[in-house]
Amino acid sequence: MIDDGIDYPKETSIRLIIYHALKDFSDDILINLLSDSNVLVRSEASRQLQLRGTSEHLSKIIELSHSNSDMIREITAYTLSQYGKSKGMPLKNIIAPVLLEMTDDSFAEVRSLAVQGLGNCSVDGMDDVIEEKILSMVKDPDSGVRECVAFALHNSSGSERVQKKLEKLKRDANDDVVDYAVMAEELLKEK
Repeated sequence: MIDDGIDYPKETSIRLIIYHALKDFSDDILINLLSDSNVLVRSEASRQLQLRGTSEHLSKIIELSHSNSDMIREITAYTLSQYGKSKGMPLKNIIAPVLLEMTDDSFAEVRSLAVQGLGNCSVDGMDDVIEEKILSMVKDPDSGVRECVAFALHNSSGSERVQKKLEKLKRDANDDVVDYAVMAEELLKEK
């Protein structure tokens, strides 16, 4: 996904150096770095923007969601999926509609990250539109998307319909999807 091509733990030191180097960069420079050819630079620029979570340059990031490049849309979905999460995602009302649109992307990694972001936007409860969209993706052909769908449902209403979809996901051919569905079910019971 977003960090394909990173050799852990070998790249950890390089990632830390990049992270610290980018801390002092302006939002404008970080937004430009989202299209860098190096995956470490892209992902760390994204992480800096996520941590800052400011509204000032959010529209520039959102513009990237319409890029012709799968790589740019993926890093944009990644950035938006956790934008301001450390601050409680105060801009989720702006971000959620963009992520909803990105769930229809042709690139599976973008759809996965969009669903993940919708789950993050729903920590305080999932609105009906988001829940309906996520439930509609239970049959996505990509197992990575279905994993994110299963996990995101832990922030859902837990309705009977949600429970039925989780039961379906617990019978998925992919073991990771099953594991996330079981986890979501357990987290819903704890609410």
